[in-house]
Parts: sequence; C-alpha cells; structure tokens
Amino acid sequence: MDYLFEIAYSPYNLRKILELSGIERHEARLAIGKSRAAFERYLHDSSNPNHATMRNADWEHLLKHIRKHYLTMDMATVSIKAVKKEE
Repeated sequence: MDYLFEIAYSPYNLRKILELSGIERHEARLAIGKSRAAFERYLHDSSNPNHATMRNADWEHLLKHIRKHYLTMDMATVSIKAVKKEE
C-alpha cells in the first residue's frame, strides 16, 4: 500500500509535504501548472479570506511528482524520508 497517496489536501498538509520533501514552491506550482498567486492561496489557512482549495486532481499530481523526484518510503518504520532521488 502506498501511504503517501492517502494524505488529503489541506493547507497544513501542503506546507508539511513541501517542508518534508524539500521541493521549492516554484517547482511545486510548475508541476501542477499554477501561477504563483494561485499556489500561494492554497497555502493560506482555510480561515483566511484569501484561501483557495486545491483541486484533488492537482493534489494527486503534486504528490506523484514529489514521490517520483524527492521521497522514498521506509515501510518498515512507516516514515517519510526527504531524500532527493538520484535520476
């Protein structure tokens, strides 16, 4: 089972996955084809009037991009290690 894809979008989860993976916001937004302003709105807490909710398809696409280029799963300890994969 791939636990990374069970993480649902929330502003907190987006900020956390960016932090854990080490991916830059610029690369993340380009991976899902969003402008800087649109992507920044996804990072605002939902109580912020400038918040926008990321579409599930964009969230899944971003997770796939991060998984492919940045993360490895250590299933023995069920922990995410932020390690840039060698290409």
